[in-house]
Amino acid sequence: MSDEFRASLDAILAADREALLLILERAEESVFEEDLAALADPEKRAVFEALTPPTALLDTALDSPEALAATIEDTDLRWRLDVVLALGDYIDRHTT
Repeated sequence: MSDEFRASLDAILAADREALLLILERAEESVFEEDLAALADPEKRAVFEALTPPTALLDTALDSPEALAATIEDTDLRWRLDVVLALGDYIDRHTT
């Protein structure tokens, strides 16, 4: 998460926490609606497990909750749930 992304997320969080939580909930549900069978293939899983996450995740400033939804949707499915859960943890730590 870049400083630019974090600052913009904090601004949106201060303005509309509930919208962000709803986006994360919907994004998490959508991951499980995907066909995850390809990720369970042993050969593909071995390749995936050897990879580090892309460094360009969460590196662009957001201007709205919808921009966060688009960012999550644009994330490769293999990393999407990690992104959603990390963002949820971040929001929980910074608003409780």
